[in-house]
Order: sequence, then C-alpha cells, then structure tokens
Amino acid sequence: MLTSHTNVLRTDMMNTVSICVFLAGIILIIILSNSTNISLASQNSTVSNIFTYINSTFGIKMQIPSDWDLQEVGDMLKKSTVTIIRLTPAFDIHKSFDTDPSDGNTYVDINLQKNNRNMSLDTLMKNNISTIKNDNNTSDFKLLYSTTGANLAGRKAYTMVYTSTNNGLETITMDCAALCGNRIYSATFNAEPSSYAELAQTVQKMIGSLRLTTMS
Repeated sequence: MLTSHTNVLRTDMMNTVSICVFLAGIILIIILSNSTNISLASQNSTVSNIFTYINSTFGIKMQIPSDWDLQEVGDMLKKSTVTIIRLTPAFDIHKSFDTDPSDGNTYVDINLQKNNRNMSLDTLMKNNISTIKNDNNTSDFKLLYSTTGANLAGRKAYTMVYTSTNNGLETITMDCAALCGNRIYSATFNAEPSSYAELAQTVQKMIGSLRLTTMS
C-alpha cells in the first residue's frame, strides 16, 4: 500500500510540473502575440540593468539583461541559416557555441535564414516540424502549441512550443519566426523544464523587444 501511495504522489507531482511548464509556454506565446502593444519604455520600467544590443550587419536591435551572456556567432548552422547571437543566463554562461551548436541546455538564439522558396508561415512551420522529427539526435517530439497569429519584430510570425529529447536530455523549445521579404528572422528559446518555467518572463521581454533596423 505504501508503494502504491508513493507512486500516486510521484505521478501527481509530475503532472503538476507538466501543467506549470505548459502554462508558462502559453503565457509566453500570448505575450509574443501582443508584442506590438508592448513599448520599450514599459519594458524599461519592469526590467533593470538592461542594455540595447545593435547589430548593423544583420539589421537587428534588442534589449538584453546585463546578467545574460551575449555571444555574437554569425556562423552557419546549416545551409543558408545564420545564428546571429546566442544569449545564455548567468548560471549557464560556461556553455559555449564554439564547440557545438547544441552545447548548453538553456539559451536564446536569434537566427537569420534565406527564404528562397517564398514560403508561407504555415509551410515554414510545418517544414521545421518535419526537420525536427527527422533529426536522428532528437526523439519524443511532442507539439504543445502552435499558431501562425503571433508577432516577432513587428512582423506576423508563427510560434510553436514543443518538448523533445535531444541526446538523452529532455528540453522544452519555443520557436518563433517571421517573414521579411526574402529573409526569415527567428528566435529560439530552449531549456530544461524547470529553467523554462523560471526564465519565460525574462525571455519574452527580450524577444518582444527585438526590432529590425533595415527594411526589406
């Protein structure tokens, strides 16, 4: 009877954690969907010690907390895709992009990709889901939420939140992408479940402040 009771408690605890993480993801998506209504001034009033990062080469600017590490990458992850910057919180600052693009459990990446095929948001999202599912290093993919009615850098965007296991580690990923002429700008937030829930509010403010400095 004791063993049975213990198993029930463990199951209830796991369900509670899953619900909390799911709600954190939904909150992040809702705020991203309404990010055009969030002014940089209001963000400054709620977040202390932030600075504005500007990258004229790739045409972006973004507000970043000073206790997050910023790494200018500018390297190709795959054909026609560039990770412009990688952001990591202080507790994961020792992780480097230099040795392995997947190194580090918690990060926010801002990416730029060519849109050679002039894809729609819906097609782009479906293609990315297919790529994740076919990745030999990724398993247990589960889509928690998806929408093509979100907003990124003032542009209409898709957002999806999913769980997966990559090289034996379970993580939650929020991926948001917007079309800008022949370019695709995207933001990816990846973390273990506990870190995802803890950092969701900070991440949404960073991503919500992303702006494009060049018109396409």
